[in-house]
Amino acid sequence: LVPILHAHVLSLLGRHGEALALFDKHLGQALSEGLSRLECSVFAELAWCQASVGALTEAAKSATASQEKMRECTQPDELAAAHGRLAQCYRILGNDHASALHADQSVSELTRLARRQATAISLLAESELVTPRTGDPRNQAGTP
Repeated sequence: LVPILHAHVLSLLGRHGEALALFDKHLGQALSEGLSRLECSVFAELAWCQASVGALTEAAKSATASQEKMRECTQPDELAAAHGRLAQCYRILGNDHASALHADQSVSELTRLARRQATAISLLAESELVTPRTGDPRNQAGTP
């Protein structure tokens, strides 16, 4: 998993060729070791890197793989990241319609994530395990 995360960081830094080298070398092993919950975002990142270096046919295939893996992904943060990268990828591939659809989906998933986080914070506040203002359970009344 670490080399795949490293590839993500290299991609964020715009070092797409280096990221691709890590993906090529480690993706198969990472997938066999249980990377399934992250596959949609990993394939989207791979597609983005491929598109960024001009490997458009490969980028289109990886983008399709990412979309297929989205059916299995339930995490809004991973879905938001994947849709965001696919929006960028499809822009390079010249498919403005798909780019816009994925951009909209990315925003929807970020909204869903924010709602989940707000619910979690509310439930924690109600439980009195943490205080909403500080998040520090030691600030509870009666706690030394």
